Amino acid sequence: MSSDETAAVFTDVHSSPNSVVATAPCFAGGGVYVWSQDFNSVPNGNKFKVSATFTVKHDSDSDCVAEVSDSPADLVNIDWTMHLESNGSVSANDSGITDASGVFTTRQFVRDADVYVSSSSLTHGSLTWLSALDLDNPLIVTVP
Repeated sequence: MSSDETAAVFTDVHSSPNSVVATAPCFAGGGVYVWSQDFNSVPNGNKFKVSATFTVKHDSDSDCVAEVSDSPADLVNIDWTMHLESNGSVSANDSGITDASGVFTTRQFVRDADVYVSSSSLTHGSLTWLSALDLDNPLIVTVP
């Protein structure tokens, strides 16, 4: 891999508040939500290789507040979509499962236009998606 392929030109680092109060009802045992999405881009000729990283948390105290102290949510299936910003058309879509840290990273895609990435569903064997708690969904990113 050449040095220009490994040098990140753009990374959106999530800077969330310490907490966000949801308008959704609470569930016994809490639910899951998208805490952050980070976007990574590296040069690839005159285009860019892009990927998104989702961090999912569990409202572990069932207070319907997205907060730093909530637990990471592992084994959450994420259905996600990457759209072209210019016209909203689907550029890529897939699914993946969060690891023990509540993190899932998409594979890299080569793109030359601005995109936005969103999760279309979170599913877990025993927890419900609290989409009202999502802090960074969708994430809109300008590809340099």
